[in-house]
Amino acid sequence: MAEDAAAILRGLAGREVAPARGPDLWTRPDAWHPLSPRLRAKAVAGAAPLGDEGPRLPLGAPPESEIEREPLQARPRYVVAGKNVLLAGQRALIDPGDPDIAESGAAEPVLVNDVLLLPAPFFDHARPLSAFPHEFRMTHGVSRAGERLGIAADAHLAPPIDTPVVALGSTESRNYGSWLFRILPKLLLLDEIPEAAGRALLVPMEAEWMREIVAAAAPGRDVIAQDVTAVTTLADGLAPSLAAPGNVFPSELRRALTAFAARLAGPASSPRGAGRRLYISRRSWSKTAPRRILMNEDEIVTRLGTLGFEEIRPETLPLGARIAAFQEAEIVIGPSGSGLFNCVFCRPGTTILELEPHGGFRPMHQSLYRSLGLAHGFLRGEIVSPGPAPAHPNWRIEVEAVLRIAEACAPR
Repeated sequence: MAEDAAAILRGLAGREVAPARGPDLWTRPDAWHPLSPRLRAKAVAGAAPLGDEGPRLPLGAPPESEIEREPLQARPRYVVAGKNVLLAGQRALIDPGDPDIAESGAAEPVLVNDVLLLPAPFFDHARPLSAFPHEFRMTHGVSRAGERLGIAADAHLAPPIDTPVVALGSTESRNYGSWLFRILPKLLLLDEIPEAAGRALLVPMEAEWMREIVAAAAPGRDVIAQDVTAVTTLADGLAPSLAAPGNVFPSELRRALTAFAARLAGPASSPRGAGRRLYISRRSWSKTAPRRILMNEDEIVTRLGTLGFEEIRPETLPLGARIAAFQEAEIVIGPSGSGLFNCVFCRPGTTILELEPHGGFRPMHQSLYRSLGLAHGFLRGEIVSPGPAPAHPNWRIEVEAVLRIAEACAPR
């Protein structure tokens, strides 16, 4: 089987991978549609207005785009099934076509992933490969040039998987925050896909917090660790699309998330109980992974402490205690980042004040928090110096402005 995979990869080297094309998946619910000889897909849920989004706090910068101004809408969800296909990168399924007839052009390779098939007005039915510039950056020996996918003959191959699996990986699969709005939602909505019952879960498992989330969300399921640096042959794979496309949590997901959080949090773990005021700190990360450093964070922590805010470093808490802290919160303040994404566990109506150096993440974060029924607002600081990437500069924020808003938003 490994030799077969290697031969397929050699045949694919330098060849164009066509985006998946096929009939409208949303006109016939529960019907499988062929995308290629080895890939098929079916709709799981259609688009629906959200209707009960959280309010935008009347503070900070005004909306900057049409996305931020319009009512939120849950987007469609689907599942792709493939036999004898390749899993490359973090989430890309490839039907390599038939190498024996590929030279004649009768069978082109086909690529799909967890966002590729979303229909208009969200995306086209198929998107070009160039729309995913970082899709394969973690996979050794796989490269993209324009609309061509190159797979080297010496590409890193993982052992083939003959067991039927559900592939749950997604982009930024090593990022905790990404797990909370990309991978955890897929786990929580697995029951939407009857064909997924009893299958092993194929998911990145490189850190203890990953194992903790999977064990809590899917207890008792067999789990196979995905090597996101390798190309893997799947004998029989299912791949759910994003459960919260565009970071909008549909009502089904909100109900599942509420039940999950209540089960994991258990009785209130803090002597303060409900009504906690939390500041979500990045001070530990600023020392161990210096990026997007809030230069005056020490002063912010001290001053907010006089208003009854407690500093929380989520990465130091077990999952249950972490969830309980956010469920008990009445107001949460903190810099943009993975720690603040734990607000997915907050109760609807909780106030979230997000501090950030620029507006790059605003539409995505606003959709996330407001679709969860949270009252959300931004307060922007100023960039002090470049960081390791344009999205991660070092910055500072006016402390008095943070305190004024905290006093105005915190219930008396």
